[in-house]
Amino acid sequence: MVKEAINQSFESTKSLIWLVNDMLDLSKIESGKMVYVDEKVDILELSSKLYSDLKVIADQKQINFEFHKTWDFSHKILEIDPHKFKQIIINLVNNALKFTNKWWLIQFNILDQGDMVRFEIQDSGIGMSPEQLDKIFHKFYQVDSALKRNTEWLGLGLSIIDWIIHHYESQINVESEVWKGTKFYFSMRKA
Repeated sequence: MVKEAINQSFESTKSLIWLVNDMLDLSKIESGKMVYVDEKVDILELSSKLYSDLKVIADQKQINFEFHKTWDFSHKILEIDPHKFKQIIINLVNNALKFTNKWWLIQFNILDQGDMVRFEIQDSGIGMSPEQLDKIFHKFYQVDSALKRNTEWLGLGLSIIDWIIHHYESQINVESEVWKGTKFYFSMRKA
């Protein structure tokens, strides 16, 4: 019982820290003070590490999480802020985890597209209606409360990563169908 209480407190603290960070990021974005520290990053190495870290969370929730990549190994460097890239992937995977049931599948895919690299987070979760898709990048928007299963989020994550991806002259796209899942994807130029 004590262990359960400690775990619950830990999870609540993590959620609170995430919410505060989202609010701080939104404030920086809106005031034009968001800082990007770009560097040359081996995107396969960074993505593999992210996958390993996120797989632990997926395993705890008993959700299947797979990592797939197709790559020309001669050029795998992106010039990007590694912390911002992590923020994008973590947000997208956390979003997929919230709306995917036990034993269902989430995939993290990286596709080599010549001068560009395409990143995809695809789940087999509850999906979204066209009306919901029109609003998901709006600040504070959340999918219908009956579907979000009492998750404690402000609805800022997708609008923040939309801003970050736009900073890199790209855009995030989404395809979804109710009860068939959702796919978020974006591309970035190789260094």
